[in-house]
Amino acid sequence: MNSFLAIYNQSGIACASDTDNTIYRLSKEEPVAIAICPYSPIPWECIITQYLRKGEPEHHKTLEEYARDFEKFFQQFHADKAWNKLGINELNLIFLGYGQDEIYPSVCDIQIVVDEETEKMKLGEIGIKQINLSRDENAGYNWNGNFERLASILFGATEQVKDFATEKQFDLFHAYKQRVIEKFKGTQYEEYVNKCLSKYPEEIAVPKPVTKATTKAFERAYEGISTFSIEELVSTAETLVNANVRLLHLKEGGKGLLGHTREIAVLTRAEGFTWIKHSLFAI
Repeated sequence: MNSFLAIYNQSGIACASDTDNTIYRLSKEEPVAIAICPYSPIPWECIITQYLRKGEPEHHKTLEEYARDFEKFFQQFHADKAWNKLGINELNLIFLGYGQDEIYPSVCDIQIVVDEETEKMKLGEIGIKQINLSRDENAGYNWNGNFERLASILFGATEQVKDFATEKQFDLFHAYKQRVIEKFKGTQYEEYVNKCLSKYPEEIAVPKPVTKATTKAFERAYEGISTFSIEELVSTAETLVNANVRLLHLKEGGKGLLGHTREIAVLTRAEGFTWIKHSLFAI
């Protein structure tokens, strides 16, 4: 599994990967790129190559429109139903860059599914989720791959911790609910209490302190990243990808060659798409 990370603020986007053929420039004239999982059985490299061969894409006002243009293109290809069983990372596409009317960078995170009737690829239920820095946040980061070893730094808590805490909160809520039911059992308020409790949504009734804590961690991280220069965005993206690669290498017992960041690219409104590191270009 590859490790890909894009970090961005109003200055631009820096993205890094430990695997070749993860980042692709989609336009020679506009700062628009896409990141894929190179280990996915979906032939993204072939699809992107054919997309680029048809010529410069039509210029669009927003990054989301570029994403939808690419969606129309890949929908013509036959898809294997077995792809629906792939992991989230293998079905993920991340669009990065600027539409013509966008001063600040945007990111579109997309999940692909296979329509089993038509055997064509299409967008998942979430569709295209665009993060626009002029509207939503002042900074952020998107990733693809297993970053569980850096989860406490990036997300404030690991998935195991979040799942454990949520399960505990559900248990506490149900225990409290049962005590209330027993308290009013046999009284004139029993029917009213049971009616109220049955309507009370569990997702609201159960507080999620870990979710609140992770949200706070994101907010603090975004606050810091918003002050970074392009050079600092590049350095951070590369450092985190390298750290993730080393931690995964240690987890596997230190066997085999130790990987490192192999692709780094920057997208800015002023200078467009720029390669900082690319093994095929010897940079």
